[in-house]
Amino acid sequence: MTTLEYLNSFETKQRVITNTFPMKVNLKYRDTKPNNAHTKLNFKILPTKLTTYQISPTVSTKNDKVNILLDNISDSYQELYQMSNQFRFTEEGIRLPSQTKLFFETKITNKEYKNYVTFPTSDEEDMMQNLNFTWHKASKIKKKDKIFELNDKCVGFELKLKYTSGLSLSVDQRIKEKPIRELLEQSKMLKEGEEIFIQFGIQPAEQDWWKEGERRVKSLTKRIKQTDASTSKLTCPAFDSSLRIIIKGESIKRAEMLSRGTIMAFKQLNGNNELIEKQIKYKKLKKWFSKYVDSRKIKTHLFRFDKRMLLTRKEIKHFIKLPERSLQIDFELGVNEREELKVDKLLTKKNGILIGHTEDKGRKVEIRVPTDNLDMFMQTSVALGSPRMGKDTHFINYLIESVKKLNVGAFIPDVIDEKGNSRGMCDSIRDSLSEDKVIDLDLGDYFNPVYFGLEDVAGLIGANGMNVIADNFVKVLGLEDTTDSQELCSLIARVCKCNIYDMYCCLRSKQFAKSLYEIVKEEDELLALEFFHEFLNVKRDKAVNTVKTRLKMILGNPHFKHMIAQEPNKNIDFERWIKDRKVVLLRMRKMDIGEIGVKILMYLISMKIFWIKKIIQTDDPTFIVYNEPHQYMSEGLQELNEAMMTESPKYRLGIFYLLHNPSQLPNKLWSIMTSSSINFYLFKNTNFKVYNDLKEQLKPIEIETAMKTEKYESIFLPFIDGKSLDPLFVKMLPPPKKRMQLYNNEHLTIEHSKLYGRRVEEIRERIMEIEIGMYSEEKTA
Repeated sequence: MTTLEYLNSFETKQRVITNTFPMKVNLKYRDTKPNNAHTKLNFKILPTKLTTYQISPTVSTKNDKVNILLDNISDSYQELYQMSNQFRFTEEGIRLPSQTKLFFETKITNKEYKNYVTFPTSDEEDMMQNLNFTWHKASKIKKKDKIFELNDKCVGFELKLKYTSGLSLSVDQRIKEKPIRELLEQSKMLKEGEEIFIQFGIQPAEQDWWKEGERRVKSLTKRIKQTDASTSKLTCPAFDSSLRIIIKGESIKRAEMLSRGTIMAFKQLNGNNELIEKQIKYKKLKKWFSKYVDSRKIKTHLFRFDKRMLLTRKEIKHFIKLPERSLQIDFELGVNEREELKVDKLLTKKNGILIGHTEDKGRKVEIRVPTDNLDMFMQTSVALGSPRMGKDTHFINYLIESVKKLNVGAFIPDVIDEKGNSRGMCDSIRDSLSEDKVIDLDLGDYFNPVYFGLEDVAGLIGANGMNVIADNFVKVLGLEDTTDSQELCSLIARVCKCNIYDMYCCLRSKQFAKSLYEIVKEEDELLALEFFHEFLNVKRDKAVNTVKTRLKMILGNPHFKHMIAQEPNKNIDFERWIKDRKVVLLRMRKMDIGEIGVKILMYLISMKIFWIKKIIQTDDPTFIVYNEPHQYMSEGLQELNEAMMTESPKYRLGIFYLLHNPSQLPNKLWSIMTSSSINFYLFKNTNFKVYNDLKEQLKPIEIETAMKTEKYESIFLPFIDGKSLDPLFVKMLPPPKKRMQLYNNEHLTIEHSKLYGRRVEEIRERIMEIEIGMYSEEKTA
């Protein structure tokens, strides 16, 4: 055994240190000498090793848990005999036992307000656990450099209690911002290079301090005010404390001027007891700084109670606090609102759909939407933002990445249809995917109208399919308020297999209606009987005129009429496209089809896709996007969308809404969105209502912070695996042309128009033949 091992052994310490005070030392040596008897002992007293962290507040920082931190420090108090295991001999010197202590330090300049905590290195693990609980989202960075450098233009002060420690300072919990607000006001007076350094230290005191404190209070004159705060203080654990202030000024005179305001800020905490300052003499300043400030030493004065500065938790809470949000805003402290946002591991899985990246503790982290659970992956998503902020690009990228990962299909109704893969949604998607993946239908091509009907859906439903669809068809015409017209519309829709043009002809021409009657009689005698007695053999002029007028308005656009007035086209097969996971582009500009035509097509397309997905129930993921839905929203589409948002995910139909602000949607639909479990992407927006309606989902991000979103950046509000995750600021992916090699698929638009459309001349010949017969009938009549 070496000499150091012998001196540090438990047996030796038991002989040296006993449970008595003052300490009685009885050195007893063994008869046998330890090995290495010639080892030289260093009797230098070593200082306690300390560790310093900078603590930076976040927007949600609160100081309401400081009392728990103080409780833990208070509970760490040990009597001398309990610390015997800390007494050690080392080659560098003797390490004496020490109590746990904490220094809360503040450095103020004209640009910054920084807080630091310093404590013994031996307590680092326990102290960091307590600090993380007290300010759990505040960043804590270890510092090795000195916080404050003394120079010849500094003045120093030690603040003490005016009366005995048994009297209390203010414990008024309503003064939450004092003295920080006044210190921040003081910072406005500082010039470049001037600094204020405040050091507040605490160390737990003995449990029975109150006995001497009570005796001293009783000996005070009655002129000194005593309240319940002082009475209560004597029942609480106390801490030996120190409060030091150092001002670095442009000159000594200016430093002294600045010190007056700083000291006054702390004197606001006076209560029954008061703080008084003692200026350190200039000649002794460096020695005082080195001995007490730099080494973080607290004077305990164990044998001189009247010199001790004992404070309890309620008093200390005014000295240990970080600036909360109101102060951060008022004094523009430059708190990074995004630092406290944490990235959930669910959003970083490599098999997820890449949407962009975010910053997490200084690291660039890719954000991905998980694909493990298809029910969750196919849930509704809403992207809101002002024009040209990146909504369309986000969806385009999301679809491209989903095709790469899961080979999804999609239907892209594009009412805007801008040209070029730097602006247009359809063009960008077309040129970002291989041509065998894309079906490109230009519904606005006048010379090659594409047929649109519902026969395939009816066939999937079964024998009663057309009746089911016809019952919903009154919503297409907006006839829900007139009962007689509704009944007639439903009947004619069933007879005409929901073909709008045939319905119009049926109501316009008795001859056409009779020819339909003969066909229906062969297919469904019961329907034919109803058609004969409820329409052919009865006079319903008012209902007929109502429905016919509505149909005529719908067919007023010649191109839309050409689309509807065709024979069914078997090449238009939505069911097959869904199963083959095709990406179907549906270009449908208002100027080509007309406003009413676009609204009807959007409703019918949505109904058709939704019904097919419900019926076939395969695991083929399919997306449908509603870009600027206010341009084509109708009562029927609104009602359908309300049902789709709830049911679509289980049928593997994912809905994407891209809109500017919620005022463009019906209130009920927006209300369902905000209360549903969906993913939101909030791009830069000047509409306050967006953020106010989603303020609960945005927490901890405040509305003012949310409105500072940058261009091509979104706040992602994820709902993943059945739970809402913390929101994130995500820098979205750049447009496809900036991150990948595009295909040259421009030819598909023209080729597919001819492949899936019919020559307009053929269609007009059929219409001419039908309508000549109707006009001839009218002349005869």
